[in-house]
Amino acid sequence: MMTAFGTIAGMIPIALEQAVGLERLSPIADVAIGGLLIGTFLTLVYVPMMAYSTDPRKKVKKGESGENVKMVKEGENGNYEF
Repeated sequence: MMTAFGTIAGMIPIALEQAVGLERLSPIADVAIGGLLIGTFLTLVYVPMMAYSTDPRKKVKKGESGENVKMVKEGENGNYEF
């Protein structure tokens, strides 16, 4: 994440055409900044959401009052498994 933000910060002057002699690279800097932002968002938000929603170990059972209750069982080594 620090690498992505550092690269974005370094490319901002190029994208804004403030860097002397690098004005022709402005479109490439725009694409690189956008790609880094989208990639960071997908890595931090979308991938964990999809992994959680497709987790086969997740079991949900209706409780007595009708609310969802997660099933938890104790594993062989004393750890709890969800």
